Amino acid sequence: MSGYADHSDALDPKYGDPFPVPIVMATEETLKGYGTIVTNFDETKVEITPWPVKGKPFSRIFMLQNLLY
Repeated sequence: MSGYADHSDALDPKYGDPFPVPIVMATEETLKGYGTIVTNFDETKVEITPWPVKGKPFSRIFMLQNLLY
């Protein structure tokens, strides 16, 4: 075995019906709140937002609340 997924049995009835997923054209409007279409990588500013880390506060408000109690 190669370790790669094998999708040959994906439509096997034991897995139930496939979940319908709509295909949506990626536009500025449909991506609003999710991301941005970038056409010029040299002039585009990238905002890096880290995921919250378990055991570490994710905001200053959260840290202040912990100090108060």
